[in-house]
Amino acid sequence: MHRFVENHWFALSELVWVMAAGVTWALVPQLGWRLLPVALLPWLLRLAGGQFPFKRTRFDFLILVFLLTAVVGAWAAYDREAALAKFYLLVAGMLLFYALASQPKDNVWLVAGLFAAFGAGVAIFFLLTYDWQTDPAKINLIQQAAVWWMGRRPNFLAGTIHHNTAGGILAITAPFLIALLSYASRGRMILLTVWVLMAGALLIIGLLFTTSRGAWIGLTAGLGVWVLWLVSGKLSGRFQWKRSGLFGVGIMVSCILVFGLFALYPGGVIDLAGELAGPDSAVTRLDLAQNGLKLLGDFSFSGGGLGAFAGLYSHYIRAIPFFYFDYSHNLLLDIALEQG
Repeated sequence: MHRFVENHWFALSELVWVMAAGVTWALVPQLGWRLLPVALLPWLLRLAGGQFPFKRTRFDFLILVFLLTAVVGAWAAYDREAALAKFYLLVAGMLLFYALASQPKDNVWLVAGLFAAFGAGVAIFFLLTYDWQTDPAKINLIQQAAVWWMGRRPNFLAGTIHHNTAGGILAITAPFLIALLSYASRGRMILLTVWVLMAGALLIIGLLFTTSRGAWIGLTAGLGVWVLWLVSGKLSGRFQWKRSGLFGVGIMVSCILVFGLFALYPGGVIDLAGELAGPDSAVTRLDLAQNGLKLLGDFSFSGGGLGAFAGLYSHYIRAIPFFYFDYSHNLLLDIALEQG
């Protein structure tokens, strides 16, 4: 058993297992705790092999605190069913972190391929199931293309995924495809190159059809940092300077330029955000964040409960008896409000 759990294929299978558990929790939240023993199976096998159930990291204490606040948030929520559904997704996220932490170097490109394939799968699912007639795309040209596609796509899948959720997943997994393309081209792996190009095309189309501008900006910023790292490496080799130092200077200069643009642009960051393609939602998002912050003082320690933002915002800020916003469009604000 010890040799079995030490094998790099076991580490990879743990990652696949945890991802499958997370997807199952997302699709069938009613399973709840019943899926937990299945999700923890790799930990149980390590214990049976005489090992610690997971690889220790420097973030263990912080993750424990986060998990404990999630438990309190599940207890404090007004909608216990919705809170538990979110709680088990957070558990899946924790398990995913430790599954990644346990991956040996031998699995680097296998993990990259796994995440790239997952992104392509999400793109396919989104393109085959999303209803653009009920919830139109934010950009008219993309909306026309989406409606045309809806009239021609096969209809054999049930369910759907929110366009912002799909956009976030695709933005996160896109860099893995770029890395794989570089890896395949260096090794002249023709089949892998063809697969990456096909998966990349699906991912780009899916990301465009989400019209998730936040995902677009996040991916662009991430790729910009990556390009800056590559340029720093080229310059450090040419001028015998430290790469980390050049990279740090580049980040500082980039931040100064961005904040300078915010400060000098007529109307500031609000009007600049209004220049993005699609409807102007900058004022709405700022108002949402400011009003969300007003709720924090009422739930400083216990939090308002997992999945409680929609109800709290509608009841205490809008004073209306129906949901107005599902979430704050700000991950940190959501966590602070729901978990204290």
